[in-house]
Amino acid sequence: KYILYNSNAKTVFANSLRQSVMGGLGASRLVVEPDMDGQPDFFVRGIKDPTTVYIDPDAERFCFEDMKYCFVISWMLKTDFEKKYPDASSTPIDSDSNWFQKDKVQIAEYWYKEDGQVKMVIMTANEILESLDNYRPRYIPIVYIVGEEYVIDDVREYKGICRDVKDIQRLLNYAKSETADYLARSAKQQWLISDKQMGVYPDKWNTANI
Repeated sequence: KYILYNSNAKTVFANSLRQSVMGGLGASRLVVEPDMDGQPDFFVRGIKDPTTVYIDPDAERFCFEDMKYCFVISWMLKTDFEKKYPDASSTPIDSDSNWFQKDKVQIAEYWYKEDGQVKMVIMTANEILESLDNYRPRYIPIVYIVGEEYVIDDVREYKGICRDVKDIQRLLNYAKSETADYLARSAKQQWLISDKQMGVYPDKWNTANI
């Protein structure tokens, strides 16, 4: 409860649930950060983009706590990368690698279980940057929740409420676009007045409502 309270975990869990309802995937994690006194402590943090989390496809429990490995992908500015890892390469070995961009480097946290112990390495496509071998909890600290789950041809798929309403929204957008196009192309009718009403302003009348 102490960790949950300090982390404002209700908000984190609510956001993960919203992600899973809307898009079919939601994720949060347990991290070690300095507390207000500068001492390391556990905190619950959200993951903004759950599609950057790649979990063990053989995990079967509801929150996937039985996963044997997991990847968390992120991008780091090249200047920050070179400052934090001065001995690491910030350019690809393979020219076809999509781990490197002009000003950014993609890094991956690789969490895995070995001999009943949780371990982690931070790596790029080229090399391992950091490693963690003394992580005490027995579970990989990534919480992954899904929306509606189904299996097609032995492949697990997940979806949220947005998937089923995409076509309806596309149809609505098309109808509104067609209506706007029709109104834009429609001829504008001139007002009907008599010559006396026009008076001395024939030029204004001729250019009115154009």
